[in-house]
Amino acid sequence: MSEVYETQEHKPCKRCGVEIEVLYSRKYCPECSDVLVAEYKQREQEKLQAEKEMRFRDRIPPHFHGARMEDLNVDLRSTIETKPFEQGLLLWGGAGNGKTHTTSAMAYDLIMRDISVHRKTFKELLLSIRETFDNGKSEQSVYRPLLAARALIMEDVAASGKQSDFTTDVLLHVIDKRIESLRPTIITSNLSPENIEKAFGQRVGSRLSTFLAIKLDGADRRRIT
Repeated sequence: MSEVYETQEHKPCKRCGVEIEVLYSRKYCPECSDVLVAEYKQREQEKLQAEKEMRFRDRIPPHFHGARMEDLNVDLRSTIETKPFEQGLLLWGGAGNGKTHTTSAMAYDLIMRDISVHRKTFKELLLSIRETFDNGKSEQSVYRPLLAARALIMEDVAASGKQSDFTTDVLLHVIDKRIESLRPTIITSNLSPENIEKAFGQRVGSRLSTFLAIKLDGADRRRIT
């Protein structure tokens, strides 16, 4: 429905000086109004982009701030983008094969698409839980951000030998709660799925069998040759 305005007087456009009819509080001519609206939308878009960039930098170590999906191996990128991993994704391989670079690139892509991401190493999680035994905080306060994020990146779930009941229970709790809430978990490990099951037990192995597993191999990128 078109609106009817009462013409009050003629005044120059505050932006370009063109004489216009003042319709209530109009200050600009229609052409300038369109330009200003476009400029406003552009500024808002740039502001949102800057906020997303900040969220990414807050969650990812500085060394990986430049990680982007387009930098990944073509086959790896295609697998990640085309194969569904509703339950989760397991990236495994030896040290320096690019696991954290890959998860950082994925984090950037997810955050740019307004998908909340939380990142934590498994060791950091265990230490945070242990600290609650002495500082009076609840374990739930540690788990809450991990379970609330739309996507969780849990790095370095890597170990050799049998894990304790404590470490197994922590890993199971996170995975189970996220599966129940239909929120994918992205895990990296130096161990193969079979060796993770040997280390953590059949219950963990059963959950991870529903994950998309991708092996990353090649030379250690950290070594200087």
